[in-house]
Amino acid sequence: SGFSEASTAGILANSEAESGIDPTKWQVPSGPAMGAFQWEGTSSASGANPYGRFANLVSFAKNKGKSWKDLQVQCEFLIHEMNGGDPTTKYLLGQHCGGLSGFKKLTDPGRASDVFMWSFERPKDQTPGRRSASANKWYNKFKGKKVKKRDAFGAIYEEEEDILKVPQDHLVEHTLVKEVTSILMKYNNASFRINANNIVRELVE
Repeated sequence: SGFSEASTAGILANSEAESGIDPTKWQVPSGPAMGAFQWEGTSSASGANPYGRFANLVSFAKNKGKSWKDLQVQCEFLIHEMNGGDPTTKYLLGQHCGGLSGFKKLTDPGRASDVFMWSFERPKDQTPGRRSASANKWYNKFKGKKVKKRDAFGAIYEEEEDILKVPQDHLVEHTLVKEVTSILMKYNNASFRINANNIVRELVE
């Protein structure tokens, strides 16, 4: 979708902070946010009775014949909101970096993480730089990598590299995953690894 590596890293840093990059994450103990980017609008762990931005995500997914839990749908909805689907996000992006087109061109991961936090996530604590270290960490792990393929499990990998299999869950690992192992393995969660890489795939391609 034409996002720079820096802007993608900024988005990943925010998703990691908000949900652990989990498209089904519910903001416990009582909501109201849900998803990889924590859209507000449900007080139920199942996503029942949605309202607000989360209701818009549910409707967006339904119109595509998919579940709101689908990470690709969530990435597409994220872009939709940044492009005006959420007027507040569009306005704030315009104030901070000239809109979505400007955000896509950012070259500083830390700056990208701040702009996305201020414009899209809008948490209570919006201290500049609070997610910059994470953004730089992601950027340094995948910059220069070319995402070419996605296997049947949804993982992505580089065509010319060897594919390594993980015996426990039979998922396919790849160069990009190996490069970020020091970050990802602290979660000991294969889904986390795949979700992170699929966000890269959806945004950078």
